[in-house]
Amino acid sequence: MTYKSITKEENTIARKDSKRAFTDVMTEIHQVSDRAMNYVLACYFLLSVFLAPFHDTYVLSICVGGLSIATYLTIKWLKPEGRLHHYVLSGIFAVFPSLFIYQIQGLFDMHFTFLIGSTLLITYRYWNIMLPLAILTIVFHILFAEHHFNELATENGLVTYLWHIAQVLVIYAICGYWAENLGKDTKTITSQKASLAIQKEIEMHNVDFAQAISSGNLEVKHKYSFNDEDKLGQSLIKMQDNLLKGRERDLSEKFINEGIAEITEIIRQFNDNPDELAHEFVSKVVKYTGCNQGGLFLLEDEKD
Repeated sequence: MTYKSITKEENTIARKDSKRAFTDVMTEIHQVSDRAMNYVLACYFLLSVFLAPFHDTYVLSICVGGLSIATYLTIKWLKPEGRLHHYVLSGIFAVFPSLFIYQIQGLFDMHFTFLIGSTLLITYRYWNIMLPLAILTIVFHILFAEHHFNELATENGLVTYLWHIAQVLVIYAICGYWAENLGKDTKTITSQKASLAIQKEIEMHNVDFAQAISSGNLEVKHKYSFNDEDKLGQSLIKMQDNLLKGRERDLSEKFINEGIAEITEIIRQFNDNPDELAHEFVSKVVKYTGCNQGGLFLLEDEKD
């Protein structure tokens, strides 16, 4: 008995199971983050409405904030399984701070909201989600630079402006780094848990496999024969192979010995009648060996 023919297929299934487990864990994490982001977006929108009276930006607040949130919720509803709404959310975390800055006419006053957005995005655990936030932040800073930096033309103003962009990019880079690290840690932990679960299942299967063999069921198949790390399982499979070979050898010897004994008995009974002997001999051999037909041929020469 051999198990080589199913090794590659089963190994592929095991890898897919591990990958599926990681995907399920990440999906659950993203769902928890999505629910939390709904409250964050509501707070951002309320803050925008709160800032509107300072410079009469009600229309801008409601239109920009409402349209951003509506876009996010629509994409999330249309494609809940993908990551597209995550990237939209990342972009919104750049739109709202820029809206706050415009509403209160100051670039630095709402600087901390960019940090809040990038920190919240870490919970999704992959670095790519920082890209829309970083790109739109730079774009908005360029668009609002002249409006908010009266001294931008001076050397000090330009240095301050560039230093501010550098700080933002460093913050996003650090947040992206930690998000990616958290994702890798999650994958490692999930893989370890899946491996432990498989090892436990293999251990239980080895017990059942050994019990089946001990009860005489030598045809039972080992489910995890592809796992080279399962030394006990491999030993049990070798033991099964040896038992099968031994059983086949015993059956072969029994077949020969019983056949010889029965033929000997026929010869003893009909040794005085050649015709009966030939008939009984051929009949017994045909039936015993499972043949379709048989015959005996007598060689005669010219003298006899």
